Amino acid sequence: RQQLEQALATNRALSLSASQLHHELASSERSVELQTENFNATLRSLNDDRDQWRQRAEALELKETATQARLRSCEAEMERLQRIRRPKEPAVARLLRKLERNIAPEMRVAADGRILQKLTEKHGTLEVRLVAVDLDECSLKWGHAP
Repeated sequence: RQQLEQALATNRALSLSASQLHHELASSERSVELQTENFNATLRSLNDDRDQWRQRAEALELKETATQARLRSCEAEMERLQRIRRPKEPAVARLLRKLERNIAPEMRVAADGRILQKLTEKHGTLEVRLVAVDLDECSLKWGHAP
């Protein structure tokens, strides 16, 4: 009988231990499920972020390619213009430089003359005068306005 009571006590203790273990196992499984869900959510978020960064990188690569193509086009145009502007013969190069510095239109205006208002020092009055460059004498001429 004593053995039977000991066996029953052991059985009850084991039964309690089994039910506690079962409860702890269920709790652990829930905890693992929650951690798995959190991990999966984080993983999805990271994957989404990676995809967005990939798209941004691809867009920037396309923009860089287009910019490089435009740069090559501009460089080719610059080379073409430089070839056009750089004559091989020194005499032609000198003539082109002189033409770039052509002051003929300005000299024509200076030779035709301009009407100015001259302020006299003595009386502080304004007088209308014609001023022009004399190309033959290489001098500045003043006169009364017509």
